[in-house]
Amino acid sequence: MYCSSCGAQLKDTDARCPYCGTINPIGAEAEYMDKLEDIREDTEHLADIPPEEYTRSLKTQSHFALKIALIVVGICIFIFLLFTGIRLIGEHSEKKQIRQEIAFEKEYLPKLNEIYALGDDDKTLEYLNELYEMDGSTALGNWKHSTYFYYYSLYLDVLHLREMFKDGTYEEPDLRNGFFSGLTLYFDEIFYMEYENLTAEELSKVESFKKESMEMFTQDMGYTEEEISDVYQSLLDDDFISYKLFEDYIEENKDRFL
Repeated sequence: MYCSSCGAQLKDTDARCPYCGTINPIGAEAEYMDKLEDIREDTEHLADIPPEEYTRSLKTQSHFALKIALIVVGICIFIFLLFTGIRLIGEHSEKKQIRQEIAFEKEYLPKLNEIYALGDDDKTLEYLNELYEMDGSTALGNWKHSTYFYYYSLYLDVLHLREMFKDGTYEEPDLRNGFFSGLTLYFDEIFYMEYENLTAEELSKVESFKKESMEMFTQDMGYTEEEISDVYQSLLDDDFISYKLFEDYIEENKDRFL
């Protein structure tokens, strides 16, 4: 016998041509009949199995299925209890933080406001830094003057670097802090909500801080306004300065400053 497609010699029992895969009707029919015979023999064999063995097998399978179901239910209960515990812990921590913030505001904000009213920004910032180390200090984020002192702390880094430039004693940490703070102070926009937290006097001071930051870049560091703007744009990642990109920039341009 030969394949009707490729002409290769076949056995009568070959269901397909081993070379091209074409079906051999005679061999395919023989294979089909063999499979039917196997099924018939298996069926006859099942008829010989006692009913007790069927029952035993079904019970074994039922017990196994029950165990699996119990394990699944146990896992579900464990997951439920785990997430419930996490939620309760989170709620407890949140309530504890709120209590700490309330107690913090009652104890420390009156004194903070008194120091601020004296008009000494350095003393106010010094006391603020002390308060940040205490439990409940997250309440300081709600203090109406916190926005101004964020900008003031940046300005102090700029002021420190400018003083170092005058006597040539600055080192790399001074450069990094002052440079980064100056970029943040000058180029980052004051958001609407932050404007609401600034008094007219504070806003005027922040504008002067921005102006002095640009003076540091142009007068002390030799940039033009366009150059430093390009530097700022090159350091942005999702509209914010990437400190990694900033460090890379300082490293690549170290000879310009140090």
